[in-house]
Parts: sequence; C-alpha cells; structure tokens
Amino acid sequence: MKLKQKRLFITRECEFKEHGLLYRVNNLKEGSEITIPYEDILPDKLLRKQETSWIPLMLTPILIIVFFVNLVALLIGDSTEFTYGALIMLFIVIVGLSLSAYLGRRNEILIPAVNRHHFQQFIIIFEALPNKIIVNQFVEELTNRINSYLKEKYGVLDRDFPIESQLQNFLWLKERGAITNTEYEELKNNALGRASTNQSIGFKANPSN
Repeated sequence: MKLKQKRLFITRECEFKEHGLLYRVNNLKEGSEITIPYEDILPDKLLRKQETSWIPLMLTPILIIVFFVNLVALLIGDSTEFTYGALIMLFIVIVGLSLSAYLGRRNEILIPAVNRHHFQQFIIIFEALPNKIIVNQFVEELTNRINSYLKEKYGVLDRDFPIESQLQNFLWLKERGAITNTEYEELKNNALGRASTNQSIGFKANPSN
C-alpha cells in the first residue's frame, strides 16, 4: 500500500518497505526522503492537529471593520480618504485573505518516530486526503505491519542467545502492543522452561533442550 497526498504546494508520500516506512516530502523550498525503521514508529501514540495560517485570520476582521466604517462614511457623506474604487479593492483583498485562511487550514495526523538517539520526529500526513477512509486504512495497515514485523523479529525464542535479553525483548513487544499479555506469558514461560498450556506461538528452540 502506498499513500500519496498533494495539497497546494505540499506533496507527501508514504510507502511500505521490508524493514521500514519510506517517507517523502516535497514543497516549494525543499524535498526530503527518509526510510524510518518500523522499530522507531509509534502509531498508537499518533496526534491530530489543525494547522491554520494566523496572518489572514488576524488581518481579515480588521480590514472588514475598516471597510464598513469607510463605507458608512461615504454613504452618509462624512469625511473619509477612501473612494468607492478603493473600497472595492479593499473588498477584493478581504475576499482573498478569507480564501487564504480557508485553504490554509488543514487537519493533520502526526505519527511519532523516536530513534535510538531519542530524537523525536513525526510522520505527518493529511487527515482527509484523498479521504478519511483511505487514511484510516493506511494507519491501520501501518500498525499491523509494524506489529507483524516486530513479532517476527523479536518474538521468537532462540536458545543460542541469552535468555535475559530475550525476556527484555518480549516485555518490550508487550509494551509496544505488538503481542498480547497471553502471548507474552507464553513466550516468557517457554524461555524460562516453565510448563505452558498454550502452544499457539512458534519458537526457534533447540529440540535437545
């Protein structure tokens, strides 16, 4: 699955790779491309925000007041430096600013990504491009791919490696939500050689042990 979004002068692309998510961003100033490892992406901690351009929002009501004050002054014959032509131009500016404020408003989803140096960045996508259903499907697919990848890589018991480090991996998987509490207990019991009633998880264990 590949998600491509374009809004005004911003283009964002997300593409699933074997070990991570390829994230591309292009705008008028610059472009960037990075592959973020699945281990670093935290889709369960995503944020939603509304981005708005404040300049047109602040200027528009001020100019509306100026427009109506001088329009009334012209209609009743009071002194004003504005002519009808100037008021028409001011009205066009107000409309332009209003459109700018409306088009500049956007709802975004921020998916945190924290690397091993504890530097946090965000995968930013538009919430409704091309529509909310497709975006929600993308987030769900991202979560499933991450969980499957982490479970396959870190959720397999290997007797050739220290048990302590593997137990830490299993606990990390549970905290990430990649495995359930039941799966965690199953992995832990098998690592510690305890009896278990659930054999639904495969292990790369030495048959002789």
